[in-house]
Amino acid sequence: MEGQAAAVVAIGTGSVGMIVVEALARTGIQNLSLFEFYTVEDVNLDRLLRATARDARLHRAKVDLAARAVHRAATAMNIRVTPHETSVTEHDGFAATDCDVIFSYVDRSWPRAALNLLAKAHLILVVDGGIAVDARGGRLNDTWGAHVAMERDGLLDNPAYIKGSAPDHPLRRKENVFIFSASAAATQLNSSPP
Repeated sequence: MEGQAAAVVAIGTGSVGMIVVEALARTGIQNLSLFEFYTVEDVNLDRLLRATARDARLHRAKVDLAARAVHRAATAMNIRVTPHETSVTEHDGFAATDCDVIFSYVDRSWPRAALNLLAKAHLILVVDGGIAVDARGGRLNDTWGAHVAMERDGLLDNPAYIKGSAPDHPLRRKENVFIFSASAAATQLNSSPP
């Protein structure tokens, strides 16, 4: 790969992923593809770097917000950013395998399984991370377990699943997780290949 810029993919530009893609841009990455299919919502404003109330009102695509942040933070002279408003589980998401390394910040078990299968088949290094916090009980696995159960039951494909869950469900608590996101991003960046 001598003389050729590494191709880096970031899948998920939420609270952790947004910090990572800006850091990658500041470290001189020249070829970055971004994958995310969610839009900015009010609930994201306390945890999503660079997101504003206007972005939430306009339901701006998170991937477009990330691409704009990358261009502003880029230190490379000729950065190429390619945003993909899709999931890795969709046909267009298979374009994520055209890279040297993948930074993954997906929050559901199905996309993570699909990504792992694609990465293994194409021999691509995946740096995977995220956060799950239960501030009330001190158990870190409650939210992840809830996500897996809801994914298994098909509820995560329904955008109203949080509204339909019990009032004390872990996903309804809306803890501010920005500090945890910054810590997770730093850990992932420190464990990535040189």
